[in-house]
This record gives sequence, structure tokens and C-alpha cells, in this order.
Amino acid sequence: MEGLAITPNEKTLVGIMQSTLYNPSKEKVADFTIIRIVTFDLVTAETKQYLFKQEKA
Repeated sequence: MEGLAITPNEKTLVGIMQSTLYNPSKEKVADFTIIRIVTFDLVTAETKQYLFKQEKA
């Protein structure tokens, strides 16, 4: 993870990948404009993952 932040209520850690990642599917398609954002609840240890589509260079 390239960037880490904590929410103002100090209950959730947020991590953002700097570079796009390979996103395999059943058809093994790659979309190199998508980055992942992961959240980690510091109280419950629950994690969530979000995808963010960037503009192409």
C-alpha cells in the first residue's frame, strides 16, 4: 500500500494502492485503470474493498 490514512473518528484505516493492478475475471481480462482502496475497521477487524477507475494516461 502506498497511502494510508485514518478516518477522523479514528475507527477505520484506509489504504490505497499507488499503481493499477491486474484484475482477473473468468475471461482473464485486465483493466489497468483500476486501483484498489481497502478499509479496515479497527474495532471489528472487518475489511472492505473498493475499486476506483482512473482516467487513462
